[in-house]
Amino acid sequence: MKHSLPRTYWCHAEEVVPGAVDVPLSNATTTAPGQAVHWVRESVRSIAPALDRSAFYAVWEWLGNHPAVDAAVIALRQGKPYVYTVATPGGGLLRWTAYPVSVLPLVGPGCLPAAPLPRTVAPPPSAAAQALGLDAHPSWSIA
Repeated sequence: MKHSLPRTYWCHAEEVVPGAVDVPLSNATTTAPGQAVHWVRESVRSIAPALDRSAFYAVWEWLGNHPAVDAAVIALRQGKPYVYTVATPGGGLLRWTAYPVSVLPLVGPGCLPAAPLPRTVAPPPSAAAQALGLDAHPSWSIA
């Protein structure tokens, strides 16, 4: 008998600067596509006041576009990623991405790793991200 893995939605925001490594800003996981799109919209809404005038109006127009929200939810349900970007004054981008991922169910305590994974810290945010009030968050990776 074949079982499919549970689906969840991984959302993340990052700053993309030409010629540099992308800087992670925030992330979240949700259990439904509507929640994933809501996280993207709320994250974008939270930085809107710090944007320049043209970017602010573009963001505000997007936030009011309810058919686009429905299309994003449908795309996620179909297994497609959803991406929203905003240009920054320095020529970079702020990018929000949500996409479906399959997750393994949690296992019992007898299957835990022998040692904790080492913790690494993401690079500091660029000047554009700092000007917008966005901070890089620590991330976990295997060294």
